[in-house]
Amino acid sequence: MSLPTAAQWPQLLFAGDPGISKWFDAGPAQISVRAAVRSRSGFPPLTPDELNDWRSWLEPLQPPAEALAGLEKLARPGTVAVVTGQQAGLLGGPLYTLYKAAGAIAWAHAIERETGIPAVPVFWVASDDHDFAEVATARWLDRERRLRSWSAPSPAAGPGRSVSRVQLTPAMVADLSRAIRDALPGAPQLDELLHFVHSSADTTWEDQFTRLLLRTLGPLGLVPVAPRLGWLRRRAIAVIRSDIEGGTRFSGLLAESAQALAIVGVGDRAIHRNGNEANWFLEIGGIRGKATWHDDRCRVTHPATGESLLEASPQDLLARLEETPEAFSPNAALRPLVQDAALPTAAYVAGPSELIYHAQIGPLYAETGIFRPALIPRPGAVLIEPPVRRAAQRLGLEIEEAYASGPEAIARAASRHGDEFQAQNAVRKEFETIREALARAGATIDGAGRDTAIHQAYGRLLTAFDGRAEQLTGRLANYFAQQAGHGERWHDTLVHSLWPDGSRQERHLGWINLLAQWGMQAPVHIAQALAHNTATLQLLDLAELPGLRTESQPAPAPPCSAP
Repeated sequence: MSLPTAAQWPQLLFAGDPGISKWFDAGPAQISVRAAVRSRSGFPPLTPDELNDWRSWLEPLQPPAEALAGLEKLARPGTVAVVTGQQAGLLGGPLYTLYKAAGAIAWAHAIERETGIPAVPVFWVASDDHDFAEVATARWLDRERRLRSWSAPSPAAGPGRSVSRVQLTPAMVADLSRAIRDALPGAPQLDELLHFVHSSADTTWEDQFTRLLLRTLGPLGLVPVAPRLGWLRRRAIAVIRSDIEGGTRFSGLLAESAQALAIVGVGDRAIHRNGNEANWFLEIGGIRGKATWHDDRCRVTHPATGESLLEASPQDLLARLEETPEAFSPNAALRPLVQDAALPTAAYVAGPSELIYHAQIGPLYAETGIFRPALIPRPGAVLIEPPVRRAAQRLGLEIEEAYASGPEAIARAASRHGDEFQAQNAVRKEFETIREALARAGATIDGAGRDTAIHQAYGRLLTAFDGRAEQLTGRLANYFAQQAGHGERWHDTLVHSLWPDGSRQERHLGWINLLAQWGMQAPVHIAQALAHNTATLQLLDLAELPGLRTESQPAPAPPCSAP
């Protein structure tokens, strides 16, 4: 019997499969119980100073009233959070970022509705990350459904810096705007999207990402948070201290868990550990340095070049942590623990790979005593626009059938529009049969007499038939050639839209098509239409979602500095 793949873990966790559920303290079925335990756990709510710190970061980003209300709620005892997170991608990053946020919103609302416990959806903007290449590119489809992309140049300051420090320059914004406008001329909501892009000039990657979340999903109560905020860094001190004091213990536990995950077939998705890594970074001179242990000393090196930035004892590091906690940030393994030490997390909405990470870090929760939230697989979707459904219908397929059948079946359906040579040959054979019959008729006429008028009439008949037959055959060839071209275009529309560049739509495409065609309010309608209690990929026909705008709407005037 084959072992379940990482891609199968989400659905198995929803189904309560014991082989998967054993890796977690709680899953979707236990979320209400987990929320109740977390609400009664005595978790310290935000203090007035912490609340002000968080609000001071949010307010310049124009949060809607609903997001600010959620923030205020987190300062009340007994409130729980449903958290999800993602790197600060350009213009929202991949579409699955939207689905993760939608899942957190829906589960928070479900907790309140079913238990009465106040719950807030929180989005962790992972802007500590220093891998700029992972967030520098936006991808979308142009009007012909061809894949387009735009990538920002590498930061002038060089690699190794947190993306929270990287600026979207006016030149970048102008270039990105031109690329989008050239690819999507006439899109109904293009001006509204470009106004947002223009207003992002001279902001950071963190800010443009957070502003988009607030603009699109803030009305549903989503509250973003950035890990670099002072109050959060201070709440993280105890977690970072545990890793420093333990030396390589945490990394050893992670390595053991990775071996156990390898036995069940998903070790390739685990966090790799050689054994001497620390699970935090230390910022030195703007560079987010990687920490490793060498006997009783810690060496901090440049994450890209390997250049040594610092060597220190554990005592020196602990003193530095107390004095400047803002310089320390967790890595992928420790980040969930920092998150759950700083927030009253009852549940975390995770992608398939994150589920494996969370399975691996279970021993760290036990080691630190931090409350471990329920793990909820994120929902997933395929967005269907009218041209995509029409292309499927022209090929004789329903869109659900087309997606379920896959690219090869779509190619076979399209090829039927180009395989009309059999029909052309059949027509030619029929014409040849008629021509043979006319020749026999001519022989009969010859045998009947030598009347010149009759022979002239017969000749005119043959000439007319040959000319008309050739004309009709040519028209048939043109028609079938056009049909073959249509079939190819319909095939490309379907395949490029459903599996751009051979990948799942939600992983490869960003939000640009959605926002340019349907407007900045479209994510709210998608979040409300998306079923949150399943990991099965959902096909959402945007034309059938109530409230989506399709007509062109005037956008606010761009700021004076906009290109």
